[in-house]
Amino acid sequence: MRMILRERHVMPRDLPASRALLPPPGFRGTQEAMCPASDPAPPQLTVFEAQDLLLRYWGLRLPARELGAERDQNFLFEDRETAFILKITNPAERRATSAAQTQALLHLETHAPDLPVPRLVRDRAQSAAPLAHLPDGRQAVLRLITVLPGMPVDPARLHPATGADLGRMAARLAQGLASLPVPPAPPDLLWSFARLPDLRPLSTALEPDLQTRIAPIFDDLCGPVLSRYHALPAQLVHNDLNPSNVFVTGTGTEARITGIIDFGDMLGAPRLGDLAVLLTYLVGEGAQALDLPCTVACAYHAQAPLSADEWDLLPRLMLARAVMSILIATARARDYPENADYLLRNRAPVLRVLDLLADPDAAATARIKGAAE
Repeated sequence: MRMILRERHVMPRDLPASRALLPPPGFRGTQEAMCPASDPAPPQLTVFEAQDLLLRYWGLRLPARELGAERDQNFLFEDRETAFILKITNPAERRATSAAQTQALLHLETHAPDLPVPRLVRDRAQSAAPLAHLPDGRQAVLRLITVLPGMPVDPARLHPATGADLGRMAARLAQGLASLPVPPAPPDLLWSFARLPDLRPLSTALEPDLQTRIAPIFDDLCGPVLSRYHALPAQLVHNDLNPSNVFVTGTGTEARITGIIDFGDMLGAPRLGDLAVLLTYLVGEGAQALDLPCTVACAYHAQAPLSADEWDLLPRLMLARAVMSILIATARARDYPENADYLLRNRAPVLRVLDLLADPDAAATARIKGAAE
Protein backbone atom coordinates (compact mmCIF):
# COMPACT_ATOMS: atom_id res chain seq x y z
CA MET A 1 0.00 0.00 0.00
CA ARG A 2 1.32 3.43 -0.94
CA MET A 3 -0.28 6.80 -0.60
CA ILE A 4 0.63 9.33 -3.26
CA LEU A 5 0.73 12.88 -1.96
CA ARG A 6 -0.06 15.28 -4.76
CA GLU A 7 0.79 18.50 -2.91
CA ARG A 8 4.21 19.71 -1.82
CA HIS A 9 4.60 18.71 1.81
CA VAL A 10 6.85 20.86 3.91
CA MET A 11 8.95 18.75 6.24
CA PRO A 12 10.40 19.96 9.53
CA ARG A 13 13.82 20.53 8.01
CA ASP A 14 12.26 23.14 5.67
CA LEU A 15 11.12 25.40 8.50
CA PRO A 16 13.24 28.48 9.14
CA ALA A 17 14.82 28.24 12.57
CA SER A 18 13.52 31.66 13.52
CA ARG A 19 9.94 30.58 12.93
CA ALA A 20 9.59 26.98 13.99
CA LEU A 21 12.44 25.58 16.04
CA LEU A 22 12.20 21.83 16.43
CA PRO A 23 13.45 19.72 19.31
CA PRO A 24 16.59 17.88 18.24
CA PRO A 25 16.39 14.12 17.66
CA GLY A 26 16.46 12.27 20.92
CA PHE A 27 15.40 15.32 22.97
CA ARG A 28 13.13 14.50 25.88
CA GLY A 29 11.40 17.32 27.67
CA THR A 30 8.66 18.08 30.12
CA GLN A 31 7.92 14.75 31.67
CA GLU A 32 11.49 13.65 32.34
CA ALA A 33 12.39 17.07 33.66
CA MET A 34 9.40 17.40 35.97
CA CYS A 35 8.01 13.93 36.62
CA PRO A 36 10.89 11.47 36.45
CA ALA A 37 9.18 8.96 38.72
CA SER A 38 5.96 8.84 36.76
CA ASP A 39 7.31 8.66 33.22
CA PRO A 40 9.58 5.75 32.30
CA ALA A 41 12.05 6.21 29.49
CA PRO A 42 10.62 6.92 26.04
CA PRO A 43 11.31 4.47 23.20
CA GLN A 44 14.87 4.68 21.90
CA LEU A 45 14.79 2.88 18.57
CA THR A 46 17.39 3.39 15.90
CA VAL A 47 16.40 4.45 12.41
CA PHE A 48 16.96 0.89 11.21
CA GLU A 49 14.70 -0.53 13.92
CA ALA A 50 11.98 1.97 12.99
CA GLN A 51 12.29 0.98 9.33
CA ASP A 52 11.90 -2.64 10.37
CA LEU A 53 8.62 -1.78 12.14
CA LEU A 54 7.37 0.04 9.05
CA LEU A 55 8.19 -2.95 6.86
CA ARG A 56 6.81 -5.52 9.28
CA TYR A 57 3.48 -3.80 9.95
CA TRP A 58 2.82 -1.75 6.81
CA GLY A 59 4.94 -3.50 4.20
CA LEU A 60 6.70 -0.25 3.26
CA ARG A 61 10.38 0.45 2.62
CA LEU A 62 11.22 4.15 2.90
CA PRO A 63 14.16 6.33 3.93
CA ALA A 64 13.75 7.57 7.50
CA ARG A 65 15.05 10.05 10.00
CA GLU A 66 14.15 10.73 13.60
CA LEU A 67 12.14 13.78 14.64
CA GLY A 68 12.24 15.34 18.09
CA ALA A 69 9.59 14.42 20.65
CA GLU A 70 8.88 14.90 24.33
CA ARG A 71 7.41 11.63 25.55
CA ASP A 72 7.25 9.41 22.47
CA GLN A 73 9.53 8.75 19.50
CA ASN A 74 8.72 9.96 16.00
CA PHE A 75 10.23 9.08 12.64
CA LEU A 76 9.66 10.74 9.28
CA PHE A 77 9.54 8.35 6.31
CA GLU A 78 9.61 9.90 2.87
CA ASP A 79 10.68 9.57 -0.71
CA ARG A 80 9.76 11.62 -3.78
CA GLU A 81 6.14 10.41 -3.77
CA THR A 82 5.26 9.47 -0.22
CA ALA A 83 5.57 10.87 3.28
CA PHE A 84 4.44 9.46 6.61
CA ILE A 85 5.25 9.95 10.27
CA LEU A 86 5.52 6.92 12.52
CA LYS A 87 4.70 7.68 16.14
CA ILE A 88 5.96 5.13 18.65
CA THR A 89 4.13 5.97 21.85
CA ASN A 90 5.73 5.86 25.25
CA PRO A 91 5.25 2.30 26.57
CA ALA A 92 4.06 3.83 29.86
CA GLU A 93 1.18 5.64 28.17
CA ARG A 94 -2.12 4.28 29.35
CA ARG A 95 -3.87 2.19 26.75
CA ALA A 96 -7.05 4.24 27.33
CA THR A 97 -5.14 7.40 26.44
CA SER A 98 -3.75 5.89 23.25
CA ALA A 99 -7.17 4.52 22.32
CA ALA A 100 -8.79 7.94 22.80
CA GLN A 101 -6.31 9.58 20.43
CA THR A 102 -6.83 6.86 17.83
CA GLN A 103 -10.61 7.01 18.18
CA ALA A 104 -10.58 10.79 17.80
CA LEU A 105 -8.67 10.72 14.51
CA LEU A 106 -10.85 7.93 13.12
CA HIS A 107 -13.99 9.77 14.24
CA LEU A 108 -12.91 13.00 12.55
CA GLU A 109 -12.06 11.11 9.36
CA THR A 110 -15.64 9.82 9.22
CA HIS A 111 -17.68 12.65 10.72
CA ALA A 112 -15.63 15.72 9.75
CA PRO A 113 -13.77 14.63 6.61
CA ASP A 114 -13.16 18.20 5.47
CA LEU A 115 -11.15 19.08 8.58
CA PRO A 116 -7.44 19.05 7.67
CA VAL A 117 -6.12 16.65 10.30
CA PRO A 118 -3.70 13.74 9.83
CA ARG A 119 -5.18 10.45 8.68
CA LEU A 120 -4.24 7.17 10.25
CA VAL A 121 -2.83 4.57 7.87
CA ARG A 122 -4.04 1.06 8.69
CA ASP A 123 -1.46 -1.70 8.79
CA ARG A 124 -1.54 -5.04 6.95
CA ALA A 125 -3.99 -6.39 9.55
CA GLN A 126 -6.21 -3.30 9.08
CA SER A 127 -5.34 -1.97 12.53
CA ALA A 128 -5.06 1.80 12.91
CA ALA A 129 -2.91 1.48 16.03
CA PRO A 130 -1.11 -1.87 16.31
CA LEU A 131 0.62 -2.87 19.52
CA ALA A 132 4.27 -3.72 18.85
CA HIS A 133 7.03 -5.42 20.80
CA LEU A 134 10.03 -3.11 20.97
CA PRO A 135 13.68 -4.23 20.92
CA ASP A 136 13.99 -3.46 24.66
CA GLY A 137 11.19 -5.91 25.46
CA ARG A 138 8.49 -3.33 26.14
CA GLN A 139 5.28 -2.87 24.17
CA ALA A 140 4.14 0.33 22.51
CA VAL A 141 1.23 1.49 20.36
CA LEU A 142 2.23 2.48 16.83
CA ARG A 143 0.46 5.02 14.67
CA LEU A 144 1.39 5.82 11.08
CA ILE A 145 -0.07 9.15 9.98
CA THR A 146 -0.13 11.18 6.80
CA VAL A 147 1.89 14.38 6.48
CA LEU A 148 -0.03 17.58 5.85
CA PRO A 149 1.02 20.42 3.53
CA GLY A 150 2.14 23.83 4.69
CA MET A 151 4.18 25.51 7.38
CA PRO A 152 3.36 26.38 11.00
CA VAL A 153 1.38 29.57 11.38
CA ASP A 154 3.42 32.73 11.90
CA PRO A 155 1.04 35.02 13.84
CA ALA A 156 2.95 38.14 12.78
CA ARG A 157 2.20 37.39 9.12
CA LEU A 158 -1.31 36.02 9.43
CA HIS A 159 -3.90 38.01 7.46
CA PRO A 160 -7.12 38.76 9.40
CA ALA A 161 -9.15 36.73 6.89
CA THR A 162 -6.95 33.70 7.53
CA GLY A 163 -7.23 34.37 11.26
CA ALA A 164 -10.99 34.18 10.96
CA ASP A 165 -10.60 30.92 9.05
CA LEU A 166 -8.45 29.64 11.90
CA GLY A 167 -11.10 30.57 14.46
CA ARG A 168 -13.83 28.79 12.54
CA MET A 169 -11.64 25.72 12.11
CA ALA A 170 -10.84 25.59 15.83
CA ALA A 171 -14.58 25.73 16.54
CA ARG A 172 -15.31 22.99 14.01
CA LEU A 173 -12.64 20.82 15.61
CA ALA A 174 -14.32 21.26 19.00
CA GLN A 175 -17.68 20.41 17.45
CA GLY A 176 -16.21 17.36 15.75
CA LEU A 177 -14.80 16.03 19.02
CA ALA A 178 -17.80 16.89 21.20
CA SER A 179 -19.67 13.60 20.78
CA LEU A 180 -16.74 11.39 21.77
CA PRO A 181 -16.39 9.88 25.27
CA VAL A 182 -14.37 11.91 27.76
CA PRO A 183 -11.35 9.83 28.86
CA PRO A 184 -9.67 10.13 32.27
CA ALA A 185 -7.00 12.83 32.34
CA PRO A 186 -3.46 11.45 32.01
CA PRO A 187 -2.03 11.90 35.53
CA ASP A 188 1.45 12.83 34.29
CA LEU A 189 0.45 15.48 31.72
CA LEU A 190 1.65 18.87 32.91
CA TRP A 191 0.04 20.77 30.02
CA SER A 192 -3.41 20.74 31.61
CA PHE A 193 -5.11 23.66 33.31
CA ALA A 194 -5.98 21.29 36.14
CA ARG A 195 -2.25 20.94 36.89
CA LEU A 196 -1.66 24.69 37.30
CA PRO A 197 -1.55 24.56 41.13
CA ASP A 198 1.14 21.85 40.93
CA LEU A 199 3.41 24.15 38.93
CA ARG A 200 3.89 26.81 41.61
CA PRO A 201 7.22 25.30 42.85
CA LEU A 202 8.68 25.76 39.37
CA SER A 203 8.69 29.52 39.91
CA THR A 204 12.06 29.12 41.65
CA ALA A 205 13.59 28.81 38.17
CA LEU A 206 12.39 32.31 37.21
CA GLU A 207 14.23 35.58 37.50
CA PRO A 208 13.38 37.33 40.81
CA ASP A 209 11.32 40.10 39.19
CA LEU A 210 9.27 37.56 37.23
CA GLN A 211 8.71 35.51 40.38
CA THR A 212 7.36 38.65 42.03
CA ARG A 213 5.00 39.34 39.12
CA ILE A 214 3.61 35.80 38.92
CA ALA A 215 3.18 35.09 42.64
CA PRO A 216 -0.03 37.12 43.20
CA ILE A 217 -1.56 35.83 39.96
CA PHE A 218 -1.52 32.26 41.23
CA ASP A 219 -4.03 32.81 44.01
CA ASP A 220 -6.66 34.13 41.61
CA LEU A 221 -6.01 31.59 38.86
CA CYS A 222 -5.80 28.55 41.15
CA GLY A 223 -8.90 29.54 43.09
CA PRO A 224 -11.97 31.17 41.53
CA VAL A 225 -10.81 30.94 37.91
CA LEU A 226 -10.11 27.21 37.87
CA SER A 227 -13.26 26.51 39.87
CA ARG A 228 -15.39 28.29 37.28
CA TYR A 229 -13.48 26.65 34.44
CA HIS A 230 -14.04 23.13 35.78
CA ALA A 231 -17.76 23.90 36.19
CA LEU A 232 -18.09 24.19 32.41
CA PRO A 233 -19.13 21.10 30.41
CA ALA A 234 -16.20 18.84 29.54
CA GLN A 235 -15.52 17.15 26.23
CA LEU A 236 -12.53 15.70 24.39
CA VAL A 237 -10.20 18.54 23.39
CA HIS A 238 -6.96 18.88 21.43
CA ASN A 239 -5.22 20.59 24.38
CA ASP A 240 -2.26 21.96 22.43
CA LEU A 241 -3.78 24.15 19.75
CA ASN A 242 -0.83 26.53 19.47
CA PRO A 243 0.38 28.03 16.15
CA SER A 244 3.17 25.46 15.84
CA ASN A 245 0.48 22.81 15.48
CA VAL A 246 -1.50 24.68 12.80
CA PHE A 247 -0.27 24.65 9.19
CA VAL A 248 -0.88 27.26 6.53
CA THR A 249 -0.11 27.53 2.83
CA GLY A 250 0.09 30.71 0.79
CA THR A 251 0.51 34.29 1.96
CA GLY A 252 -1.64 37.34 2.52
CA THR A 253 -5.25 36.99 1.46
CA GLU A 254 -4.36 33.78 -0.39
CA ALA A 255 -3.24 31.99 2.78
CA ARG A 256 -5.27 28.95 3.80
CA ILE A 257 -5.27 26.79 6.94
CA THR A 258 -4.19 23.36 5.74
CA GLY A 259 -3.47 21.34 8.83
CA ILE A 260 -4.06 20.78 12.54
CA ILE A 261 -1.52 18.35 13.93
CA ASP A 262 -0.23 16.76 17.16
CA PHE A 263 -3.15 15.19 19.00
CA GLY A 264 -0.83 13.64 21.57
CA ASP A 265 -1.95 15.78 24.54
CA MET A 266 -5.70 15.20 24.16
CA LEU A 267 -7.79 15.04 27.32
CA GLY A 268 -11.26 15.69 28.64
CA ALA A 269 -11.77 19.36 29.56
CA PRO A 270 -13.99 22.35 28.72
CA ARG A 271 -13.65 23.38 25.08
CA LEU A 272 -12.73 26.93 26.14
CA GLY A 273 -9.24 25.72 27.03
CA ASP A 274 -8.37 25.05 23.39
CA LEU A 275 -9.44 28.53 22.34
CA ALA A 276 -7.48 30.10 25.22
CA VAL A 277 -4.34 28.18 24.26
CA LEU A 278 -4.64 29.31 20.66
CA LEU A 279 -5.22 32.97 21.50
CA THR A 280 -2.36 33.10 24.01
CA TYR A 281 0.22 32.60 21.28
CA LEU A 282 -1.45 34.99 18.83
CA VAL A 283 -0.99 38.12 20.93
CA GLY A 284 1.08 40.63 18.99
CA GLU A 285 2.89 43.85 19.79
CA GLY A 286 1.89 47.49 20.17
CA ALA A 287 -1.57 48.94 19.78
CA GLN A 288 -2.70 46.05 17.56
CA ALA A 289 -1.60 43.34 20.01
CA LEU A 290 -5.10 41.96 20.48
CA ASP A 291 -6.46 42.46 16.97
CA LEU A 292 -5.71 38.92 15.78
CA PRO A 293 -6.83 37.16 18.99
CA CYS A 294 -10.12 39.06 18.91
CA THR A 295 -10.65 38.24 15.22
CA VAL A 296 -10.03 34.54 15.88
CA ALA A 297 -12.27 34.51 18.96
CA CYS A 298 -15.14 36.20 17.12
CA ALA A 299 -14.92 33.74 14.24
CA TYR A 300 -14.91 30.85 16.72
CA HIS A 301 -17.99 32.35 18.40
CA ALA A 302 -19.80 32.69 15.06
CA GLN A 303 -19.27 28.98 14.39
CA ALA A 304 -19.74 27.67 17.95
CA PRO A 305 -21.27 30.39 20.17
CA LEU A 306 -19.60 30.99 23.52
CA SER A 307 -21.64 31.59 26.66
CA ALA A 308 -21.33 34.79 28.67
CA ASP A 309 -19.40 32.89 31.33
CA GLU A 310 -16.97 31.54 28.70
CA TRP A 311 -16.31 35.04 27.37
CA ASP A 312 -15.73 36.26 30.92
CA LEU A 313 -13.24 33.47 31.65
CA LEU A 314 -11.38 33.60 28.35
CA PRO A 315 -8.74 36.27 29.20
CA ARG A 316 -8.07 34.64 32.58
CA LEU A 317 -7.45 31.29 30.90
CA MET A 318 -5.12 32.99 28.42
CA LEU A 319 -3.22 34.33 31.40
CA ALA A 320 -3.18 30.86 32.99
CA ARG A 321 -1.69 29.34 29.84
CA ALA A 322 0.92 32.09 29.71
CA VAL A 323 1.93 31.38 33.30
CA MET A 324 2.09 27.63 32.59
CA SER A 325 4.23 28.22 29.53
CA ILE A 326 6.64 30.50 31.37
CA LEU A 327 7.04 28.10 34.30
CA ILE A 328 7.41 24.85 32.37
CA ALA A 329 9.63 26.25 29.63
CA THR A 330 11.94 28.08 32.02
CA ALA A 331 12.36 25.07 34.30
CA ARG A 332 13.03 22.81 31.33
CA ALA A 333 15.58 25.27 29.89
CA ARG A 334 17.37 25.23 33.25
CA ASP A 335 17.57 21.43 33.12
CA TYR A 336 18.35 21.26 29.38
CA PRO A 337 20.44 24.38 28.65
CA GLU A 338 21.61 22.97 25.32
CA ASN A 339 17.98 23.11 24.11
CA ALA A 340 17.10 26.50 25.61
CA ASP A 341 16.42 28.17 22.22
CA TYR A 342 13.75 25.61 21.39
CA LEU A 343 12.28 25.52 24.88
CA LEU A 344 12.00 29.31 25.21
CA ARG A 345 10.77 30.01 21.68
CA ASN A 346 7.35 31.21 22.90
CA ARG A 347 8.63 33.36 25.75
CA ALA A 348 8.03 36.71 24.01
CA PRO A 349 4.31 36.25 23.25
CA VAL A 350 3.50 34.78 26.67
CA LEU A 351 5.27 37.63 28.43
CA ARG A 352 3.14 40.02 26.38
CA VAL A 353 0.05 38.19 27.67
CA LEU A 354 1.34 38.67 31.19
CA ASP A 355 1.83 42.39 30.55
CA LEU A 356 -1.64 42.85 29.07
CA LEU A 357 -3.88 40.55 31.07
CA ALA A 358 -2.40 40.26 34.57
CA ASP A 359 -4.84 42.92 35.80
CA PRO A 360 -8.42 41.54 35.60
CA ASP A 361 -9.70 45.12 35.32
CA ALA A 362 -7.32 46.19 32.55
CA ALA A 363 -8.61 47.51 29.23
CA ALA A 364 -7.05 44.57 27.39
CA THR A 365 -8.98 42.12 29.57
CA ALA A 366 -12.19 43.98 28.84
CA ARG A 367 -11.47 43.95 25.13
CA ILE A 368 -11.14 40.16 25.04
CA LYS A 369 -14.31 39.72 27.09
CA GLY A 370 -16.25 42.06 24.84
CA ALA A 371 -14.78 41.06 21.49
CA ALA A 372 -18.11 39.78 20.14
CA GLU A 373 -20.16 42.80 21.23
